[in-house]
Amino acid sequence: MKNLIRGHIYQLKKDHFFFGCLAFSFILLIVSIRYSSLESALVPVMGIESLIGHF
Repeated sequence: MKNLIRGHIYQLKKDHFFFGCLAFSFILLIVSIRYSSLESALVPVMGIESLIGHF
């Protein structure tokens, strides 16, 4: 079982597409957080609605 997991981790390390998707999703996350913070500056939202808005 350890070898199977180790083999999959090795394949992910060698896969450039995986790291590309990971970087793209990270950039998209940063942009969406920035966009939501700019939106909340115009119309302040408090409480649980703000928390749900971030996720």
